Amino acid sequence: MTKRFKSAKKYIMSKYGFSAKDTEKIFTIVDSIGACSYADVANIIFESYFDNPEKFLEDFGFPMFQKVSEGIYTLSDAELLADIYIQANMVENGGDLVYTDKDGKNKLNENVLKEGNTPGTTELKDGDYQNYMSYTKTGISDTLVNKYLDSKSTSLEFKKGRVINIKAVKKLLDKGEKNLSLGAYCREGNPVPVYLEIDASTDLLTGEKHVLSGAHATTIVGYTEAGLIVSSWGGKYLVPFDVLNMDKENGNCYISLSEITDLSGLGDDEDENREN
Repeated sequence: MTKRFKSAKKYIMSKYGFSAKDTEKIFTIVDSIGACSYADVANIIFESYFDNPEKFLEDFGFPMFQKVSEGIYTLSDAELLADIYIQANMVENGGDLVYTDKDGKNKLNENVLKEGNTPGTTELKDGDYQNYMSYTKTGISDTLVNKYLDSKSTSLEFKKGRVINIKAVKKLLDKGEKNLSLGAYCREGNPVPVYLEIDASTDLLTGEKHVLSGAHATTIVGYTEAGLIVSSWGGKYLVPFDVLNMDKENGNCYISLSEITDLSGLGDDEDENREN
């Protein structure tokens, strides 16, 4: 168990009162299918607080950065990701995973859990047992995100609009926008975009083609003449423009722009690029 995981585990146990065993189950669940949309939300929150880590600590109750070694720090991504996931999947918020027993203690609903493919891990059973942050064509669920933000000592409001075309995406990226997300989903006869690995320093294609299955949410970090550069679980990939279909009814992806109104916002000239 890494030092970072131990720190995150200690925080979750302290905040929610879970046992060590249940906390480990939560982290393996978060590490399974569907957590990409939660990571996307975490990225947006971190970006909004990037210049004000003191405010992040005040609002969320844990430091924005964790010390790894002398002079080396990393974002508290494990803490934030698990915290968002637990809140969104509580029974009181419409979830199935976490409930409060008669003594007021948080418990995991064992009826929706199963042993993972890797020995010693836990996953959700097949079925609709998880709230997803990104399960509609317009992207991340504003309601789930705002329920999480409302649970903090903050008055932040999260809003997400759909970016209408690639030209608008390029314009926003050129102006330094960092809260753009690409969501890809399977549709019969219209497959999920193909991801190609790239060398981030040269933007040259370096790897094999990868075809995504199911659905996936990523953060857009730039573009080249060939396509969009996205970040997914620490890696960078290129999504060619010619495989993107943003049609509302028959497309295979959506691109959305997020804002947390108290900390960041868009000028009036960008509003023409998105739908609310």
